Amino acid sequence: METLKGMLGHLKVEFLDPVQVKGFPAPETQEAIAALADAIRDRHAASTANWVRSA
Repeated sequence: METLKGMLGHLKVEFLDPVQVKGFPAPETQEAIAALADAIRDRHAASTANWVRSA
């Protein structure tokens, strides 16, 4: 993750915490995946709302 941040540090981006899964996800991994999906949804909705207002 740090390598990726170093390579893309000049871009205006937000990095979310990754979820790594090997094999069938355990219940706590499924919760982490759901939390990541929620974060993506929320940030997308916020950025879309800003884009629509500025158009």
